Amino acid sequence: MADPLLDEDLMVQLLSVTPSIETVTQLQAGAVQVVCDLYDRGVKRDEFTSKASAAIGLYAQCAKLWLLNNVHNVHTAGELDDARFKLAHDGLLDVITKQAEVVREIAATLRQCPTSQDVVH
Repeated sequence: MADPLLDEDLMVQLLSVTPSIETVTQLQAGAVQVVCDLYDRGVKRDEFTSKASAAIGLYAQCAKLWLLNNVHNVHTAGELDDARFKLAHDGLLDVITKQAEVVREIAATLRQCPTSQDVVH
């Protein structure tokens, strides 16, 4: 059994705030810490997958709330037009392309990790 490396009481506190635009960063910080703690605790794959999915889902929903709030602010300021959407769209595609490459490289590196089926010489 692994000892916790992160403050689980703090995680619970971060995740207990009322969801709002002001608490997005707290909720996201708590979600990321839970994923790290699941790993640190050595949680088995099936449980890790379901629980990490819940935490990552929370993180993503908070990101959507943050995005919705910012779009609303730009709309309210009267600065929303097709050119701004195109610029944001192209910028997101560029970031996603770069992030996908990084994650692809991680996946390729993972292929090099030994498995229980590897023969020890």
